[in-house]
Amino acid sequence: MTDRQSPNNNFALTGVAETLLWPLWTRTTEARKLNGFFDDPIGIALIDHLDYDFAKFGRPNGWHAVRSKFSDNLIRRFLAAHPHGTVVALGEGLETQFWRTDNGSVHWISVDLPDAIAVRRRFLPPEPRNSLIACSALDAAWMDAVSAAEPVFVSAAGLLMYFTRPEVEGLLRAIAERLPNAELFCDLIPPWLSRRTLKGLYTTRRYRTPAMPFGLGIDDIPVFLAGAGGFVVLQSVTYPQAFPEWSPVGAAAMRIPWLRRHAPSLVHAHLRPNEAAT
Repeated sequence: MTDRQSPNNNFALTGVAETLLWPLWTRTTEARKLNGFFDDPIGIALIDHLDYDFAKFGRPNGWHAVRSKFSDNLIRRFLAAHPHGTVVALGEGLETQFWRTDNGSVHWISVDLPDAIAVRRRFLPPEPRNSLIACSALDAAWMDAVSAAEPVFVSAAGLLMYFTRPEVEGLLRAIAERLPNAELFCDLIPPWLSRRTLKGLYTTRRYRTPAMPFGLGIDDIPVFLAGAGGFVVLQSVTYPQAFPEWSPVGAAAMRIPWLRRHAPSLVHAHLRPNEAAT
């Protein structure tokens, strides 16, 4: 790990930018367990290096590890088919997915707000095949770094819920127009949870989650993505369904349609071949 600015590794982040520390905390807690479900040595080394009150986020659970493992598998599959492909991680924060999935030839582009990129540059080791772009995911400038003719995997983990519905639609349409060979991973929260965050959702007395304006039920995902650029859903599952062996009780509960409709989801989609966005 590197730290070029502060000997005690203190730093201040607020609002949405601070959420980059939350999944780091919860997924590395899962990675420390001996059950072998999730492995994240770079993440563990990073969190051990930081001086931060992670307990403010509340008791850690494994759901961020589930999200990371699910998208790790998708990226490995993409790179198996396209060894020199490009992966764009939107709103990447302190995710260490590059090191978990690196095949030795991938071009990885990390896109995040300037404060988040500064933290990433400060605490994670530089890699020649990992480009860092400091801008909003809504700024189409990051697409200039991607070849429209080549396959690209776009990951938007823990991101879209912080935008409004029109912003999400605009982002997806821009990806479809500029990157017609794109695959997409994203996670989505249901509308009821979005409404809770708008009213004020506290994980502890010391931490209130930022507002998450965009929520979408799992049954509405195919129509929404088709309308926002022509994406075709390959897979949409709730978190317990992603790895039933990890949460057998949760997976069983997802057989109840009402519970499934009101659960957060993990989504893998791609664009229709040779079809332009409208």
